[in-house]
Amino acid sequence: MNNGQYPKITIVTPVYNNVKYIKNCIVSVLTQNYPNIEYIVIDGASTDGTAEIIEKYKDKLAYYVSEKDRGQTHALNKGFEKATGAVFAWLNADEEYLPGTLIEVGKAFMADPELDFFFGNRVIIDEDHEEIGRRKWVPMHPKWQILYRMSDLPTDASFWSARAHQLTGVLDEKKFPTLSMDYDWLLRLSFNVRRWKMTSEYLSKFTERPDRITQIGATVNPNSAKTNSYFARRRVIERYNYSKVHLFLGWAIAGLWCRIFERRVSRPHLVFSIKNLFLRK
Repeated sequence: MNNGQYPKITIVTPVYNNVKYIKNCIVSVLTQNYPNIEYIVIDGASTDGTAEIIEKYKDKLAYYVSEKDRGQTHALNKGFEKATGAVFAWLNADEEYLPGTLIEVGKAFMADPELDFFFGNRVIIDEDHEEIGRRKWVPMHPKWQILYRMSDLPTDASFWSARAHQLTGVLDEKKFPTLSMDYDWLLRLSFNVRRWKMTSEYLSKFTERPDRITQIGATVNPNSAKTNSYFARRRVIERYNYSKVHLFLGWAIAGLWCRIFERRVSRPHLVFSIKNLFLRK
């Protein structure tokens, strides 16, 4: 990256039959007023009018394809395979960036060449685009968030370096074709993060709706997301040979920091926390 130039940010949007939301998603990226965007949209051969909407913007996209795929994880891998940016992100079709988000991201990565991960908070909206809540995260290393606390991070408000992405490899299509690929991916990525930074600003809008894949999966199998998370977590614990003592200390320290930051004195539900900590199936 040249001094004084904003880094190229590659954003991948996977989409399939999301005609109600895709326009707002695309417009939120293209109106960022950021000088160095590479926007890639991977459509899984939508039949509800989604592809026709994307066609209207294809001249402003770095890459676009509409063809059958094997699910969201496959679509993401197809998109990142085309990525040439210094900073990567993915934005689902029912999510949006808030104005000024990419400028803030670009400045953060420009200011610190060693930065590997940058994230912020999200606004939650409903199907009618009305705000129904806000979610704030604790400023803490991604690994401490995901591994020790078993907490998610907002992919719509997270950005990472191409270096960390390449070290992490592709998203796991075999184990997580449609569900929990975000938890697994960010967990594995977190082990390749040298430096991180969190902003207190809100960077994105996230649509809470009953027909999200996560919600549908939970209806079919209420334990599906938990099972996937346990598998992803167990896999990295075994890979890095973490002991139960190590995990307990990490959990205790991360929990204490969260309580201090959130100014809460309540203690966690110990039994529930220990079950999560030691991977009870």
